[in-house]
Amino acid sequence: MNKNEFMQRLRKRLARLPHDEYNDAVEYYEQYFAEAEDEQVAIRQLGSPDAVAAKILADYADTPTDNTDWKKLWIVICAIFAAPIALPVAIALVVTIVSLGVSLLAVSFSVMAAGVVVFISGIAATLLSFFFIAESIPTMLLLMGCGLVCTSIGLIMIYSTVWLVKKCVLGSIKLVGNLLRRSSAK
Repeated sequence: MNKNEFMQRLRKRLARLPHDEYNDAVEYYEQYFAEAEDEQVAIRQLGSPDAVAAKILADYADTPTDNTDWKKLWIVICAIFAAPIALPVAIALVVTIVSLGVSLLAVSFSVMAAGVVVFISGIAATLLSFFFIAESIPTMLLLMGCGLVCTSIGLIMIYSTVWLVKKCVLGSIKLVGNLLRRSSAK
């Protein structure tokens, strides 16, 4: 292996470094070879380009950066100043979501109660229509038809409300589970 092959492999291994660090390392080893009397002896002293690159990358990974301490400090300061605002906003958001859920359940139960009333009214109208058989058959048929329509509408209201509540509750449970899983994963 000659100097050019050594430097080429070293450059390839150091490509992950930031631009300034990369240039400094390549310049140092270029200068090292320029000052060496014999390339082969210098290569033997340095070792393989992979080992040299691994050492440089390890040294770079161990050097602390000044920005991380300042970033952590700024995060802590922002958290302290944001707490008086963020905490009430978070509580208000949770209360709003809970109240929307309670309102949705109340409306659902109201629609279901209305469906039960319409269903019972339909059955009552259908049964009542048999008392009009002696007076007028068209009146009986009209009342029976209205009773059957009300019964059908009541059943549709009950079943659709039960289906909608079931989907909403299962969806809410799934959403809360996903949120808890995400927060515990972090």
